[in-house]
This record gives sequence, structure tokens and C-alpha cells, in this order.
Amino acid sequence: MKQKVVVIGHGYTSRLSIIRSVGMVGYDVDVVVICYGTPKPKRRPIDCYSKYVNRVLYSPSGNDEALVQLLLTTYKNCAPKPILVPESDFAVKTIDTHLYSLKDYFFIPSVKGEEGVVAMWMDKQKQKEQARAVGLNVAECTRITLTDGKYTIPTGIKYPCFPKPVDGGKKGLGRCSNNEELDNALRRMAAIRDMDVMIEDFLDVDKEYALVGFSDGNNVVIPAILHNEQMANGGHFGVAKKGKVLPMTGYEPLIEIFKILILSIGFVGLFDIDFLECQGKFYFDEINFRFGGSGYAVTKAGCNLPAMMADFFSGKNWNKTYSLTVPMSFANERTCLDDWYYGFTSFKEYNDNISHTDICFVKDKDDIAPYKIYRRYVVKCKVKRFIKRFLNR
Repeated sequence: MKQKVVVIGHGYTSRLSIIRSVGMVGYDVDVVVICYGTPKPKRRPIDCYSKYVNRVLYSPSGNDEALVQLLLTTYKNCAPKPILVPESDFAVKTIDTHLYSLKDYFFIPSVKGEEGVVAMWMDKQKQKEQARAVGLNVAECTRITLTDGKYTIPTGIKYPCFPKPVDGGKKGLGRCSNNEELDNALRRMAAIRDMDVMIEDFLDVDKEYALVGFSDGNNVVIPAILHNEQMANGGHFGVAKKGKVLPMTGYEPLIEIFKILILSIGFVGLFDIDFLECQGKFYFDEINFRFGGSGYAVTKAGCNLPAMMADFFSGKNWNKTYSLTVPMSFANERTCLDDWYYGFTSFKEYNDNISHTDICFVKDKDDIAPYKIYRRYVVKCKVKRFIKRFLNR
């Protein structure tokens, strides 16, 4: 029987990047769609039309017990053990906090096979402390707790500042120039759930970067730099719309420190690191213990990190060295489209972004079905937006 890979997550473009990356090298791929509302939507998500997808399952968002039960019920007797690849923070946290229930039946990214340790490292402040310890620059921050909609803004906050949930999330993110703006941002966060928030010193950012990599616990592969030239707005705030995959030339000392950071944590699996350039200095931003949203650009540029991880867990030899030599441009159709639909950009800009690029995340001549479904979705969005604007006249 072929080795099975189970991709778990919320977003169709990010899931599709992993599906294609492992599917193109011969792995059997199932998808667990983490969905909102009813457990099963009327139509399959766009990524699930990929020729590489064997089976599609659904699990409700926020219900970790339901996801664990689904995995055990479906795959407990599967041989060889399937490889779990989480795409979203919820999926990462769920499989890590239930690692001891799952690890006999699956290959799972983890820190030294210990339950709950990845979830612990998802704390952004803990990441910053470790990044500082290995020699990286970080923005200073103050931590506060939001409970039952209540919180206290401490004295001494420097403005402008940047509030950020400690465990991830996009609500409330943005520059706050004074106490009133910070209070409004915290109120939006507190309305969602109880959480801890870092109030970071605001950095005047010149460029935003990311990188994706794979670690087997002893070796770390980071093949390229992702320069995020345009970032999305609204619900995708902080996610790249377009950018470039860059060779590592000139970034080698920084990359070595990032490798030390990952090895110091002991993580085995795919990861994504965001970092910033401010007045000639690089600042660590955060680690995501999953394949990054722009990771498919690196696959298309020639370095297939999800396949590396699958080969490692399968006991195969995997290539531990790789570097990109030629820059390539990329665009994320989903974030570009949503920015147009919600009025942040023009349709011309949307078209320009996805037409004049080397790599797109949905369109792929070797796996065209998802793009055909995506094109139908674009037409529906155009009709819905026309009706919405007509009714609002």
C-alpha cells in the first residue's frame, strides 16, 4: 500500500500547496477540511478537486475532540502509519495536545515526541525570548490578559504600539497611535475570546519577509527567502498577496541563526518564520509550526519541503541541501481576490497581480481542475459584488 499523507486545515490555498507538493512525488493524499458551521458543506472546497486527492473528510472548527476521534476512527488500522500534515494553527495545536493518543497510529510533527510542547512554543512571547537568546533582534513588548471582556492597559505603554494575540490570530492587529486606539483594538480581541495579548513596540518596517523550512531534529533545510511585497487586508491581514522567492545570497548569517533557533527548540516538521527589515536591521517576528501560506512558491521554485518531510517520516533518504539560484515572483489568488471583493483594490489590480507572475498558488497546468473551479468562484464573486453595490446605491 502507498504511504498516505493526511492534510488537515482551514484554508484551501494552503491545503492545496501541501496536497500538490506530496502528491506530485507519489504519496496518497487525503484531506481533512476544518469547516465552519455544518460539518459538511454542499460543495467540496476548491483544493479537493485536485487530481492528487483520494478522500475528503470534514471536521468542525474549534472542536479538537471531534478531529481526534475522526482521525482515530478513520485511520487507526491503516498500514503503513499515515503522515499527518497540519495546515492551520488549530490543527497544529490539536494533534500536538493529543499526541499520546495519536502517535501510535500516525507520524506527527512534534518536539522530541512529547505531547503539548509544540503548543507551548506557539506562545509568541516565548518564541521572542528564545529568538533573543540565540542572538536575533526582537521588538520589546508588554503582556496583558483579556478575561470575560475585561482588561487593564498598564502604564508605560510606548506609542505607537502593535497589539498581537500571544497564541496567534488576526483580529485587532494593526498600529495603535494612542491609548484610545489600543483600547479599541483590545476590545475587538476581547469580544472573540479570552486571551493573552502582547503589546509590542511599533517597528517602522521597510520590508516584510518569510521563510519556510523543514527540520528532522538534527538537520534544518531553509532553501530560500520569501520577500512579501504586498500584504493582504481585512480577514487576511498579515498574509502575503504577492512577492518574490529570493536566493539566500547575502542572508546566510541570518539563516544560520534561524537554523540554530529551530534546533534549540527541537522541533521536527515543517515550519514558517516571519521576519522584518527595519532601517537596515532584521527583526524576528514569529514562528508557525506548519507550512507557510506562501510555501508553494518554494515548491514551484524547485525545493519540495513537504515531500522532504514525508520522505523522512517514511524512512527514505531525503536531500538535506538545496538553494535557489534565480529569483521568481509569486501571487496568492485567494488573498488577491478577497482584497478586490471587499473593496481594498480594483479588479484591474487583481488581474495584474495574478497575470504578471511566475508562480500562482491555484493555477497549475499539471493539476488544472482546482483552477477551473476557482474561475467559477471568481464569476460568482463578480455577480455577488455587483448585486451588493447595486443594492447599496
